[in-house]
Amino acid sequence: MTPFGFGPVVVAKSIAIVFRTFMTSAVVLVVMLLLTGTSLDLNVVTVLPVATLTIAGALGLGLVMGD
Repeated sequence: MTPFGFGPVVVAKSIAIVFRTFMTSAVVLVVMLLLTGTSLDLNVVTVLPVATLTIAGALGLGLVMGD
């Protein structure tokens, strides 16, 4: 039981999970780039909106199903 309620706890947990997954993926990506000797050219203007909408959709669906 928590005094904060279900919603804030689920939101905080979701943010922590996304952050942990992002950090793990970033470490793996850096290791792969170093081992292969290649570079990565990302168009942030394209990647950022797609990633944001994907994460928001997944988290929103999880909150709806959990509530």
